[in-house]
Amino acid sequence: MAYFSERVEPWRPLYISPFIVGPTAANRGIRAGIARLAREVEGVAWEAADDEAAVDVELHVSGEFLKPDFAGLRTGRWSQLSRVFVVQYAVPTELEGSSEEEVVGHLKLLLPGAVALAEQGLANRRNSLPTRQAGIVAGVVSAMFAQ
Repeated sequence: MAYFSERVEPWRPLYISPFIVGPTAANRGIRAGIARLAREVEGVAWEAADDEAAVDVELHVSGEFLKPDFAGLRTGRWSQLSRVFVVQYAVPTELEGSSEEEVVGHLKLLLPGAVALAEQGLANRRNSLPTRQAGIVAGVVSAMFAQ
């Protein structure tokens, strides 16, 4: 798995990054839901901004070989070079066996909170950057799935 700072893709305000070690039949719906959510996030329009930070929401899923060693949402790392703050979320094992739709319904509610946590983590750093565009994208995606 390549971390964002190692990626060559262009900057966006919000990323969805799955972290799964060992796909299983039980996490198939979770994987499908994450992929759908990522496509929706990528499809939202945003304004380019040189003075903003992006948020990468890493979704840690229990797999065949590795399970998250934490629960809920936590801050990750900051890449000054890429202007990306990583927030990690341990997808609950209760979602195993769920449909894609159920997973998306759960994860969409997470996005605004993940951006808020990143904003809080950035506020503790010198020369912090805002995450306005990431917040807008998270809000749009959450509203899309609420319908």
